[in-house]
Amino acid sequence: MRTLALTCVASLLLFFSVSISEKKEGYRGLASSWNLIPSRSLSGLHYIFKGFAYNEERGTVLVTGPLIEITQGEKGGVKIFSEGFSLEMDTEDFEDEQFLGQSIFQARSGSGQTVGTAFLVGKNLVLTNRHLLLSSKKKRSWECGQFSILLNHKEEQIQCHKIRFCSNKYDYCIVQMKKMASGQDIDAELRPLRLNRWVGEGENVQLLHIGNAAGLGLQASRGKGLRISKGEFHHFVPTLIGSSGAPLFDEKRRVIGINWAHTGRHFLDEESYNRGILISTIFNELKKTHPFTLQEIRSFKSWSSRDIKHRSIKVNSNRFNQVSR
Repeated sequence: MRTLALTCVASLLLFFSVSISEKKEGYRGLASSWNLIPSRSLSGLHYIFKGFAYNEERGTVLVTGPLIEITQGEKGGVKIFSEGFSLEMDTEDFEDEQFLGQSIFQARSGSGQTVGTAFLVGKNLVLTNRHLLLSSKKKRSWECGQFSILLNHKEEQIQCHKIRFCSNKYDYCIVQMKKMASGQDIDAELRPLRLNRWVGEGENVQLLHIGNAAGLGLQASRGKGLRISKGEFHHFVPTLIGSSGAPLFDEKRRVIGINWAHTGRHFLDEESYNRGILISTIFNELKKTHPFTLQEIRSFKSWSSRDIKHRSIKVNSNRFNQVSR
């Protein structure tokens, strides 16, 4: 997020960081987030396909988003309001979020009772959380149920065709969707997101989230801080229920992982964080258990190709010794 947006939020974050630490009661948040940590949140959740207005003279966009009311203590709770947050940000940043958002979808769960997020990774393949799908433990199989996605660029609902793979260890599934009403594959009109295999952790790692927060439509938010542990990662980007299955992007707009849960007793302190599965973890598991599906995921196919080329390189030791001398 550029200086303009950060400056707009900084003073408000400073105020809330003081009031939260002193009172520990409740407050009506400046931005909706399951864990709003003032020292880590760079921007609150804001809509990317609705509720925005361009300011051509300033080269900015005024975006809006939901507001959250958090009450802590013995009767802790959360209330979510669909409107109430606003932020001025650079036009280029906003349009960048819109471009990425075309390949990210509002998802309906297998039960049809809840919502989440999914994103395009192959021809008709999407990546989402396992807990959004129905599980038949007796049959030891996964079923589509009512799982579906909504295409942003044409408001078209696409139903699940079949579950290609669900991890038993991690909370993710690869789902094959049906073709569009036109008979074309989804990737004929939308570009699968680029995935990142190599991720560095640290307090200043900046991330971008785009997901169907609270089921209110796709929203973006930014935060900093990334910890890696046992194939998963902890992050501090503002999210809400409905962000399950949402992609987390690095500064180069590559997906580093998939969001799946919130951890911590409190919503607003350093003990709270969100959890996700690293893309590299998914790649390594598919490589062992489901290589056919791996080859149909655009970035994974490229990674496999590079691995093969790397292993096939032969070094002429005699020539190397000559050069070394």
